[in-house]
Amino acid sequence: MYYTTFDSSDLHTPGQKIWKYNISTRDNEIYWENKEFKVGSFHMIIDIKGNIYLTSAGGVIILNNKNKFKTMPLVSGMVTDITYLKNNIYVTTFDGFYKYNINTEIAEKINLPNNLMVNSIFIDKNENIYLAIYRSINKPISYSVLIIKKGQSEAKPIIGDDFFNINDTMWITEINSKIYFYSLNLASKKAKLYYSDLDSNKVNYVLDLSINVQTLFNLNNELGLVTHENGNTVIEVLNIDSIEKNMK
Repeated sequence: MYYTTFDSSDLHTPGQKIWKYNISTRDNEIYWENKEFKVGSFHMIIDIKGNIYLTSAGGVIILNNKNKFKTMPLVSGMVTDITYLKNNIYVTTFDGFYKYNINTEIAEKINLPNNLMVNSIFIDKNENIYLAIYRSINKPISYSVLIIKKGQSEAKPIIGDDFFNINDTMWITEINSKIYFYSLNLASKKAKLYYSDLDSNKVNYVLDLSINVQTLFNLNNELGLVTHENGNTVIEVLNIDSIEKNMK
């Protein structure tokens, strides 16, 4: 497992490390270190070639196997999310949605309706791409998630109830062929969990959640939550069978 840390809590202070943790032996070592690195990274992924991609407020930095940096072409500005599928890296920024081919090293911009800004991206097992929209910046629109189905180029809205349609979808994950969405309204201090069946363009309400959820994730086909409350970070696992009973 690889993860990254800063030398200071101040992201503008130079110094960053990438760590490599062996789950079997529990050995933890510094894989890469740069005390002069000035661009704080918010997300990190590794492709099949071993290249490491560090996202930042200034685009995407690529660290190759020779420990040499290069900047991902075309992509600039604040990066909100990044993910990897086969030979392509998908990047969302305040400036748009991009696809970077790891073989050709060419980046292209994927046009979205009304040049929407994207908060996060998720790709399901059928290779459908979900884009969570920055609602607060992109008003007025009547949806919070777009889907680009495999083999298609057009991004289409996913429709839910009034709460889902007009608030920010922050996190998306997949469990047992269902897609789960975390929808948030900080002003009203309400957050809700929704789901859709795979390939569906409609979502359904499941239950209310804390407004302090930091992410959703799949943990052995259970729904994992990382929540930060009262200065503490808590990892919680929700039983998927109980959640599915709420769906019926």
